[in-house]
Amino acid sequence: MLDKTADFLILGGGIVGLSLARELKARYQDSKVIVLEKEPAVGLHSSGRNSGVLHSGIYYPPDSLKAKLCRQGALEMADYHDQHKIPLDRRGKILLPTRAEDQAQLELLSNRAKTNQVDAVFVNEHELKELEPEVHTPSGQALFIESTSVGSPSIVM
Repeated sequence: MLDKTADFLILGGGIVGLSLARELKARYQDSKVIVLEKEPAVGLHSSGRNSGVLHSGIYYPPDSLKAKLCRQGALEMADYHDQHKIPLDRRGKILLPTRAEDQAQLELLSNRAKTNQVDAVFVNEHELKELEPEVHTPSGQALFIESTSVGSPSIVM
């Protein structure tokens, strides 16, 4: 006879549901965890369709919960990729002003990066060309966030 009971029932097989199921099994090894997913496979909606970018949290107000969670989540997801030998493209991210007068926005983001413990460095036009030959910065500077990476949500799931 089919056992129709479970200790934990999770609705949705996206990254959150699967992460929760994994954590529950780690904490309560003898428990029965069931994940219900309406689709024929996991991650067929937003979890499997996102860009996979591990964001630094640089855009959020200094010391905000969102900035802290974003930074910590990116660090933990990068570690997960490494531990499980999942490819992770550590390409970094370049922030460019579209006009010279937008340089103040880069200064603001640089200050937020420092406060939020995100490594961000200003690069000049020459350094920028080494990182990405096809771009130009009207202010003569760009901000490079080396820690930004791109992973694979579908492989993680």
